[in-house]
Amino acid sequence: MFSYPVLLWFLPLLGVVLLIHLINLHRHRRMRWAAMEFLLAAYKRSRTRILLQQLLLLLLRLAAFAVLILMFADPKAAGTLAAWFGEKTTHYIILLDDSYSMNDRTDDLDGNLTAATVFGEGVNTIRKIIAGKNSGYITVITSSGKNNLHNIPLDTGGHQTLENVLAQMQPSQLSTEPERLLAEGVELVRQNPRQYKPAVFFLSDFRRRNWYEPALFIKHIEDIRQLGGSLRMIRLTDAEHRNLTVEKLELADGIHAAEVEMLLDATIANYSVASAANQNVNVELFVDGKLQSQHTAALPPPGGKTQPPLRLPIRLMQNKAGERHQIELRLEPDAVADDNSRYLVLQVPDAVNVLLVAAKSNAQNESQYVRSALSPPGIKSGVRTRVEPPEFLMQPDALSGFQAVFMLDVPALEASAVKALEQFVSAGGGLVFFTGSKADVDFIRSGLYKNGSGLFPAAPAGERELSPDFLSNVPDIKPAEHPVFRLFYGGGNDSWTLLANVKIEKYLAAEMPAADTGDAPAVLATLRNGSPLVIEKKFGRGRTITFLTSAAPDWNNWGRGNPGYVVVMLELAAYLTKNRTDTEADAAALTPLNVDASEGDIRLADVAEITESLRSIQQPLENVRHFQTDSAFVVRRSISDWLLAALLLFLIAETFIAGRLMK
Repeated sequence: MFSYPVLLWFLPLLGVVLLIHLINLHRHRRMRWAAMEFLLAAYKRSRTRILLQQLLLLLLRLAAFAVLILMFADPKAAGTLAAWFGEKTTHYIILLDDSYSMNDRTDDLDGNLTAATVFGEGVNTIRKIIAGKNSGYITVITSSGKNNLHNIPLDTGGHQTLENVLAQMQPSQLSTEPERLLAEGVELVRQNPRQYKPAVFFLSDFRRRNWYEPALFIKHIEDIRQLGGSLRMIRLTDAEHRNLTVEKLELADGIHAAEVEMLLDATIANYSVASAANQNVNVELFVDGKLQSQHTAALPPPGGKTQPPLRLPIRLMQNKAGERHQIELRLEPDAVADDNSRYLVLQVPDAVNVLLVAAKSNAQNESQYVRSALSPPGIKSGVRTRVEPPEFLMQPDALSGFQAVFMLDVPALEASAVKALEQFVSAGGGLVFFTGSKADVDFIRSGLYKNGSGLFPAAPAGERELSPDFLSNVPDIKPAEHPVFRLFYGGGNDSWTLLANVKIEKYLAAEMPAADTGDAPAVLATLRNGSPLVIEKKFGRGRTITFLTSAAPDWNNWGRGNPGYVVVMLELAAYLTKNRTDTEADAAALTPLNVDASEGDIRLADVAEITESLRSIQQPLENVRHFQTDSAFVVRRSISDWLLAALLLFLIAETFIAGRLMK
């Protein structure tokens, strides 16, 4: 084998050397001279010796030229021939992909799933590689870093050590990039002792999601070769199966409290290349290990996901102190088991605490409508309300037990009360302003708006009336798509009827600041005349939402028996308390439970594309079904150094003989 076989085409140039030699033998014109008769007789006596020397000179020149060409072609020796040139002890470096996609099951001869896994094929391939090897060393590196073995001698004890580890190996539940595993192989070859020859075996399932950028792999392959190693890439599977994955499981927006029906949103991905006969998928919902409900959902199309997410109701009992609920959504069994379940760890309060602040003079009137909507008597809504006057805000830590505060047509506040509200919202709390006839415009402008740096989102201009419209059917309120107003989007004609029945008589006009930053206040609803009615503003880690009309039916009729009012108040409380309710466990508690759903994409990379990308570096991709350990995979030793030594000897001999012939 030659590194540069194209150079062998220069070997016919040896004929030029022969031609030059023959021309030199006949380039003199024959002339008879009496004085040379004596010399001619002497030449005839030594002619045989001279001819032999000339023949030897010709052979040396031909051999020197041939060796020079062969040396540049870089021939490699293998097997017994390599041993003559000092072949090194083999160091077998096994790079084994153990990401959880390797838990994909294999097929039998009829194409049915078996209990064996692709990872098991990889382990058996390692056994084949070392079978009958009684010398050398082996290193096994997995993509997860588990069960790694370094420099195990292939003697009787080493074989037993390796077998003990292989028998216990299982795929990890991690999602790893095979490119990083190949890069680790480069470093192992780089650090390989000089007395060992590195023989690298790369074992993987070659999934589509990992092989979209072949240039990275080609670079690592070339690095291994340049460092003196050789590589065999072995594909451990050629079968594609349907695999469903629970990609996401999370609580939907809403009031999250014990004994209140909450909603879970689940996204299921279908990692398949063809449609299945059964177009439904069965899911089971477990709470603390007990089956709570079963559902049947439409199967997403191949390569697709459930859109919108599958929505499932759930109800949790009140936790004991420090306890959390473990929620599990489980799919029916398929090719890969690791991604058939997804977990969510929850700790929900017994109720969400909301503070209603109203002046004593109108506390009953302002608060009763909001209180009836959020926590109606005799109904478990998950919201616990408390009504207090503005002076309550000046007490130390007055807001520590609340998740949201509703300010109901409040007059001027003391500076300490404003500071308490600012600290509350900055820490992630939610604050609602409702205006009304008692609102102090001057105080709002100076104490709450503060030229755009305060809690209030816009500069108030004063009380205005909305002229009635008797000719058109345009509702007085035009809401934007926002969680607070989700009732009016996708709810059908009945929802819009509820909205059309709302009549706004008065509102607080306000001038919106220039939208020069990404955190500028956002208008969530406008009036029929285009004036802003509901505005949201981010403040620290929290947010404020301002209704430029009253919560009680003073400036509008919304609170008088309109079911939409109740829904919007509950959505408002849910939206504002999202940052303050301790529902989800910390990330560290969830990490060990859930796998990376993207690793469940077990669709295979296209063999033709991989082969074509590797063709430029003459690197074959082998299939495990045809894998043979005796298929001439050895690290071939270059004999160019020996050829250089031979070239020097030939040149020295040629110079010596040429000098003798010139005497």
